[in-house]
Amino acid sequence: PGRRVDSAAVDVLAATAEALADASSAAGGSGGLTIESITPPFLWFNSAITYAWLLLILAPRWAVTRSVMNSELSVALPSLSFFFFFIAASAIDSASSEELGEKVVFLFTEAITDPVKMATLGTPAYVAQDWVHLLVWDWVVARYIWLEAMELDLPVRPALLVTFNTGPVGLLVHLVTKAVVTRMRQSSSSASGAAGEDRTGEDQRTGTQGK
Repeated sequence: PGRRVDSAAVDVLAATAEALADASSAAGGSGGLTIESITPPFLWFNSAITYAWLLLILAPRWAVTRSVMNSELSVALPSLSFFFFFIAASAIDSASSEELGEKVVFLFTEAITDPVKMATLGTPAYVAQDWVHLLVWDWVVARYIWLEAMELDLPVRPALLVTFNTGPVGLLVHLVTKAVVTRMRQSSSSASGAAGEDRTGEDQRTGTQGK
């Protein structure tokens, strides 16, 4: 059963890639997509995501930031952008829809099982989509950190800064921050409760003595 599912998935990938290649050919032939044609959207995406990061880090609790980050579009749009670059990178050097289909299938099969084979895809277009891939994943992690920090009222800037620079390490910073702050709050709550019990006991003793 597992092999049949894998085969079906490969067939779907190939059919999707072929359909996209045919659409690209209809729009402009083999020259419809080139590294030059995807450079402007690549630069635009990098600028847009950088401004979004600045907003998130500098003003994480601002109303505008909350409006942007609470919307699922904040991750849906970057994800769609990556999908565009992924398909474009596969299509740019393809002479036919069959070759494009082979590239897409290769990415999901042999390339993920052998890093050496991944090196054969080191074209400028592929590097561009891989960079967008990293940016989008870092952004998805940043949104998760932000949402939880807002819900639990946690410090968030340190984790976001580290996520911006080193990706997953920022998530570790957030998890450690959450654990430390939660422990401190629990200790503070326990201390306050004990102090309250002491005051109640003193009041009761004072009242008894007064009688």
